[in-house]
Amino acid sequence: MRLRRNVIMLLILTICLPAGCTVGEIISAGGDDVKAASSVPVEANWTLHVDQTIPIEKDGMTVNYILVIAADKRGGTDIYGTYNGNAHIKVELDTSKLSNEVIKMLGGFRTEASSEELKFEVIPHDPEAYAGYYSYEKPEDIMLTPVRDYTGMALVSPKMTGTGILNIRGSGIQGEKLEVNESASGTEVFPMRILVSNAEVLVELPTLEIGKMFEGQLLGEPIN
Repeated sequence: MRLRRNVIMLLILTICLPAGCTVGEIISAGGDDVKAASSVPVEANWTLHVDQTIPIEKDGMTVNYILVIAADKRGGTDIYGTYNGNAHIKVELDTSKLSNEVIKMLGGFRTEASSEELKFEVIPHDPEAYAGYYSYEKPEDIMLTPVRDYTGMALVSPKMTGTGILNIRGSGIQGEKLEVNESASGTEVFPMRILVSNAEVLVELPTLEIGKMFEGQLLGEPIN
């Protein structure tokens, strides 16, 4: 019976902690037969992590959009506060998948950008501030945010340094040749709009205009 009760309390801790529960709330949620030992808030280290690839198909081509974010906040009893970490964005296309009986394609393009000093503030969700953080040039590009309860958000525009490589080779059945080999590097600002719904994280990169949000998690590990 004691083992079962401990398992239940552990599950409740996992569910409650990202929203900022107190010890008393966690224990009392396990059932009427469990007494709250304390109402002191739980101190935790918080980690926001995103690592997802979103493939977008258009005109027979598949472009992969990849976002990786790793940021943490040391201490605190809820998700709110300053997070520090890094971010990495990659966009790539493999043109070999466009090959057919008439033309053979090789290579593609790849752009990558990174920030090793990503810093942002997670605050309570404010729909107006979130919507006003980025203005789309065309109304049809407006991102439709999933409808749910949001416990927090972050608005950040990090400067990200990266490179772009365009390397395409093609040959036709009648001897046609195509070859493009170019590269560039620089620093760009990438606006990010981050939403937090309990332990789930949704990240929008408006400048990519892909119409989808990257998904991740925001979890807290109790400090002993």
